[in-house]
Amino acid sequence: MKYAVHIASVRSALHHHLILELQSSTVFELTEDATRSDVVIIDVVDGQDTTDLAARIPRTALCVVLSTAQGAQDHDATRADEHTALETLQGPWLILRCAPFGQELLTSLRYLYNETIFTSWGPGGAAWLDLHDVVAVMEAAVGDTTRRNVAYDLTGPEVLNMEQVCHLIEQHINSSVFYVELDEDQHVQAMARTGLSETYARRRAQYMHLTTQDGYRAQPTETILRALGRQPRPLRDYLLDPLSEIVAQARDQWG
Repeated sequence: MKYAVHIASVRSALHHHLILELQSSTVFELTEDATRSDVVIIDVVDGQDTTDLAARIPRTALCVVLSTAQGAQDHDATRADEHTALETLQGPWLILRCAPFGQELLTSLRYLYNETIFTSWGPGGAAWLDLHDVVAVMEAAVGDTTRRNVAYDLTGPEVLNMEQVCHLIEQHINSSVFYVELDEDQHVQAMARTGLSETYARRRAQYMHLTTQDGYRAQPTETILRALGRQPRPLRDYLLDPLSEIVAQARDQWG
């Protein structure tokens, strides 16, 4: 038996990757019909209004909220978003406060221009988290009633700053790679050229800046080790496989 998973919202940088992870899962199966879901995923970083969910999902469905893991300086707005996502739902919930995903970093590399990464990720980087590990935590939690109505902070095994990320990429593509941080307005202008709305682009820029900022940056946790009995996967283990194709596409498109 597989658990039916409905994706109510997810940030666009993760959507394709999440679909692939769920399709390959031995525990989950995707459903577009919220009324037959066993698990509902709500990504508060996406910012989409999901208040109509309560009328459509079973009360027994597990609501998995994807949020942000942060450091010593907590972010009240994010916690308010978590509360909004849960307040209209009657069933059990699980909050996964996640460091920035390595898969989100891959999306940034699609806009590589003249061997330069133009991005709103801050220079201090992040404890980049593998989406595969997050789905594995969900798989472990869905059948375990002791993992209900709790919040977990999930991170990768180490913080890699953007200089280290560039070095990792350089080793793989045998070419120098540079990093330029964009401010919020520059990021909005760049994303607008790809057809994205200003509202989405600005929210995205704020998220990228905040989660890689000193004081807000999540430090590595042992949550995945405790949940899965293994360390989280380091960025180099899953970033490099698709990297050559992504860089080639970026060079063809942007130069």
